[in-house]
Amino acid sequence: MHIKEISVDGFKSYASQTIIPGFDPQFNAITGLNGSGKSNILDAICFVLGLSTLSLARVSNLQELIYKQGHAGVSTASVTITFDNTIKDGSPIGFESLDTITVTRQITGGKSKYFLNGHLETNQRIKALFKSVQLNIDNPHFLVQQGKITKVINLRPSELISMLEETAGTSLYNEKRVSSTRTIEKKEEKIREMNELLVKDIEPQIDRLKKDRETFLMWKSIDFELERIQKLLVAADYVSKRESLSAKSNELSLRRTEEQELRRDVDKLRLQIERLDREYEQQRASKDDVQYLEFKKLEEEARTAKQQLTGLEADKKNFAKRLADNEEELAKVNPSEQGTARRWKEKLELIGNYLKKFQETHEEKRRTLDEVNRRGGGASLHGLVKRTERNLSGVMSDIERIEGQIRATEEKLREKKELSETGFREMKGVMEQLTYGRAELDQLEARLASVPGEREFEESDFRSQEATIMEELRVKETEVRGILAHFPKFKLSFADPEPHFDRSRVKGRVFQLFSIPNKKHSTALEWAAGRRRLFSIVVDHQNTSLLLLNRNSFGSRDEEFVPNNKIQGREIPEHSVRMAAQIAESHGGFAIPAQDLIKFDPALRPTMIWAFGGNLICSSAEIAKLVAFNPGVRSRCVTLEGDIIDPNGTLSGGYTNSSSSILAHYADYRTKADELDRLSLELQTVRRELERARGAGNETRELRRMIEEKRQRLVILDERARSANPAKIRETIFDLESTLVELQQQRLQLEDLRKQYEAEMQDLRHSRGDGTQLVDKLQREIAELEDKIRRKKQEAEEVKLEEESALQEAEKARRTFELLQADRKRLQDKIADNLAQVEKARQKFTETEEKRRQAEKNFVALDGRLSKLQEQRAATAKEVEATEKEIKRVETTLTRLNKESKEAQESLDKMELEHPWIEEEQENFGVAGGRFDFEREDIDELRRRVATTRREKENLSKRVNVNSEAMSEKMQREFDELQKRKKILSNDKQQLQDSMTDLEVKRRGDLEKCWKKVNENLGKIFGTLLPSASAKIQPIPGRDITEGLELSVAFNNVWKTSLSELSGGQRSLLALSFILALLQYKPAPFYILDEIDAALDLSHTENIGAMISRHFPQSQFIVISLKEGLYAHANTLFKTSFVNGISRVERFQLKNSAYQTKEARGRRDQLRDKTNEETHT
Repeated sequence: MHIKEISVDGFKSYASQTIIPGFDPQFNAITGLNGSGKSNILDAICFVLGLSTLSLARVSNLQELIYKQGHAGVSTASVTITFDNTIKDGSPIGFESLDTITVTRQITGGKSKYFLNGHLETNQRIKALFKSVQLNIDNPHFLVQQGKITKVINLRPSELISMLEETAGTSLYNEKRVSSTRTIEKKEEKIREMNELLVKDIEPQIDRLKKDRETFLMWKSIDFELERIQKLLVAADYVSKRESLSAKSNELSLRRTEEQELRRDVDKLRLQIERLDREYEQQRASKDDVQYLEFKKLEEEARTAKQQLTGLEADKKNFAKRLADNEEELAKVNPSEQGTARRWKEKLELIGNYLKKFQETHEEKRRTLDEVNRRGGGASLHGLVKRTERNLSGVMSDIERIEGQIRATEEKLREKKELSETGFREMKGVMEQLTYGRAELDQLEARLASVPGEREFEESDFRSQEATIMEELRVKETEVRGILAHFPKFKLSFADPEPHFDRSRVKGRVFQLFSIPNKKHSTALEWAAGRRRLFSIVVDHQNTSLLLLNRNSFGSRDEEFVPNNKIQGREIPEHSVRMAAQIAESHGGFAIPAQDLIKFDPALRPTMIWAFGGNLICSSAEIAKLVAFNPGVRSRCVTLEGDIIDPNGTLSGGYTNSSSSILAHYADYRTKADELDRLSLELQTVRRELERARGAGNETRELRRMIEEKRQRLVILDERARSANPAKIRETIFDLESTLVELQQQRLQLEDLRKQYEAEMQDLRHSRGDGTQLVDKLQREIAELEDKIRRKKQEAEEVKLEEESALQEAEKARRTFELLQADRKRLQDKIADNLAQVEKARQKFTETEEKRRQAEKNFVALDGRLSKLQEQRAATAKEVEATEKEIKRVETTLTRLNKESKEAQESLDKMELEHPWIEEEQENFGVAGGRFDFEREDIDELRRRVATTRREKENLSKRVNVNSEAMSEKMQREFDELQKRKKILSNDKQQLQDSMTDLEVKRRGDLEKCWKKVNENLGKIFGTLLPSASAKIQPIPGRDITEGLELSVAFNNVWKTSLSELSGGQRSLLALSFILALLQYKPAPFYILDEIDAALDLSHTENIGAMISRHFPQSQFIVISLKEGLYAHANTLFKTSFVNGISRVERFQLKNSAYQTKEARGRRDQLRDKTNEETHT
């Protein structure tokens, strides 16, 4: 990659856009007077490369880079560099496919913008691009300035090794080694502090707290045992009394439930009877009025359509027969009679021509005879000879013309006879093709007629339906997205925690897993469960919840998971539910367990009991208070308005805003989501029908196309049949034979005339002196001509009669042919109209017959439904009567049981008031293996142990430390944490020491490799700049390479002991050689040398140009110099000037670059590959 062109606009001294084109791929020089703007070109290149250290551009802020700091009407500075990227080996990473790369940097309003190939990019992106090809503007090794050369020659050995390490990239190792050493020291100090803390402070405290904890645990164990015994005794008494109450109230509850169920059954049965009656009346009315009339109407329409179709089919056959008869008549008519009349006319014209010639000859002979008689025989003989010669010449021309016509006619006659031989076979083949083609056309038209006509309109109808559904779908999607924007948790979304995860293991959030049949219960159910539980996520197993939590599949640690296999809830006892229902019914309301008001999957019952269990939904606040505080119920109650009455005495709820109801919003969301799914399915169905309609429409269009092609083919075959008609060919042959005979007769007559003229010429030559003989001869000839004229006139009259007769026959045939053709055209039009009418009638009949059959099915099905409705009503009425008798029996039993259960409840209420914990623990009373397992304990022995255990507790209370357990656990955690941290620090220390050892080995290897390569390059470059001289860089004698390097110079193989022996120019060349040797280790695409020849004489300056060509063929050099000895060796020279306060640039092509020749490019590529190979080895 190298610079191809630079465009500067408003940058420093370049006020307007200045394009610097045609940079040489190898050696470029920039010269000009001081202050003319040559260094500004260098600044422009660095500016595009991402220059951030403005001191390199000799400015303090970005505004100073704009022409006259923006005070001359120029507010923007822009520099664009076009790079040639045709050589892909040195291409930036990711740009190998581009042949040209354009980078622009622009300053506007104190801010920089970068553009890469016209696209806006960041500063980091541009710098990364150039760093990938060794153009790091933050450490610009590719930029060599005069001051840098002066600094290098005065560097100490340690500073020289630093430059080498920077080139080799090992300086980073030194930084990491220093950082690691400091880190190790800090870790050792922390380990020492931890050891001291453990020995002096933590371990003694742990020993003391262990003893206190043992005493506390003993006291706590005695206290726990005393409390357990006391509760167990109270629970045993409570269970005994409750069982006596349960025995009396179980039957009461069962009877009340039975009564309620019976009454509900009666209400349902009566509602069912009313529904059956209404449905029966509606069906019967529909049958009597609408459907019967519709059925009869469709039946009549189908019969009419069938009659119409039958008539049109008969017309079709009749028209086809008439058309066949017409074509048969046309075949019999011979319209060629006109040709016969034409031949008689031509023959008449031919006779007239002969008659005219005979008359002209007769007149000529008469004039000759008169002239001979008037002047004498010898006087006009010469003129007679001349006329006879002219006549003979005309006859010879006519003979030649006639013979040409005879040859042409014979050729045509031969062709027609050949055609006549094949005409019959061709005519037979064409007629067969016509027969088959007409049959195929009839089949295609029949197939087209069988396709329903509405298919042509189905596609547009389905397209319209598709557009309508898509619009509705868009509206629904907007509504659903609006709800999800406020309630994103309505849609359960999570990432699979592991590959092939079964997503059915996640059931959903609680509110998504049930439905509410009666919407008026929504508010009460929401308050009963609480929003936290409603938003909990239900999973199938506790392992699933752990997996989802560990993998953070929901993106939040705040989610609560409910494992359905482990979750437990509190369910209100059956007897309490029955008592609550009885209380509510006595006050005209209801009290129902919350879980009974929802529908859910039975497999999810543990989760629903956990969410809604322990709550009763009551119809009013008064009923809720009566039920909640009733001793036989004492359960949490929720009103329909959302008020919560707790038996512990708390009251919550109050005003509820329906707009904030989660269940109401979710129900709305679910409705819209279901509608969205329905529309999606409907859209899929419509699209399938659309594809089907397209297929049917394509079939119809294809059939019509095939019919049109078949008709065109039949027209062509018909024309071929007419042209290959044997009768017409025979007529043509007859005409040609007649013409040939006539031409042959004309030729014979002309031959006779020729012989006659030749004989006259012969006679005239022999009788030049005898006029009497000539007169006799002329008289004989005149008499013969008169006889010929008479016969030709007679022949002409006969031919004229034949012509008139032929014309009459031709006119008659023409009129007959025209009449038959007109009749055929009318028949064809009628057939086309008939086909359209048949197709339309068949379509109408198909539609009407289908509607009639469907109406008939509906009519029959309606009779069956009416009979079934009557049977269902009779059976339901019998069930109502039986159920009402059972209700009366249950009411009698309830009156007796109410009195017995009231007395048993009062005893339990007293115990619950004295021991509030009974309400929470009573579910565990008598549970086998539990804390209140009465079968496992001896109740009498427990009563004796209570006093002894109480005395033991009082004795230990005097010396127990109740905080010892917590303090001991805290101290042990601190001890374990310190030990863990100590181990981590020791491991980190060892890892750092190992890393330092590895880094040192790698650093030394990279450094030695770089030193050897730079040392080799230094000797070559210095030898080029100073012939017969050599240079090297080597470690200080007796020291390691990492301790420093020093430069040495030899002239004629004699090494100098000190660099102070060198002249100033030699020292500059040595420093320049060292810098270029470093650069050659990792070559950059181009290098910039800024007045490095300032301290050099002319010969040294010239050697720099030779050195660049020899050692850097793969890189582009841009040299800024004031000395002609250097820039004269460049391939391309740019001269800057300063005119009217603005810099200008002129380009001079000094010589063609060797880089541009094929051979030189090969040498350059080989050298570059060798250099790269040595660099990477």
